[in-house]
Amino acid sequence: MFASLGWEAWVTLGVILLMLIALVRGMGRPEIILFGSLGPLLVLGILTPEQAFAGLSNSALLAVGALFIVAAGVENTGALSFFDRLIFPNSRNMTVTTLRLMTTTAVRLPQQYADRGDAHSTRPFVVRA
Repeated sequence: MFASLGWEAWVTLGVILLMLIALVRGMGRPEIILFGSLGPLLVLGILTPEQAFAGLSNSALLAVGALFIVAAGVENTGALSFFDRLIFPNSRNMTVTTLRLMTTTAVRLPQQYADRGDAHSTRPFVVRA
C-alpha cells in the first residue's frame, strides 16, 4: 500500500506531521505555521502557487477575514467600552453583577443564535466581564 507512494507523497506527509506537531506544541502562531508549511511544498514543486493559494480566493474566507479586521479595530479603539460600562458597571455586590451578566446573556442568546451552533462566541464577552 505505502510502497506505491512517490516521494511527493512522503514529503507531504512529513510536512503535515511536522505542522501538526508545531500546532499542538504551540511553537508559533498558527497562521505562521500553516503558511510556513506551504513553503517546502512550493519550493519542491509539489504544489503550484495556484494550487497553494486557491482557497484564499473564496469570498466567504474574505468576508470572515474582513470581520476579524473590523472586530480588532473596534476592540483596539475601545469603541464598545461605553456599552461595557453601561451593562457592567463596577459593582461590589457579586449577586447583582452575576444577575446582570446572566440577564444580558439570556436576552442575547435567543435573539442572535436561535438555530445556530456558534453560541460559544459569547465566551470572550463573559470572560472580559
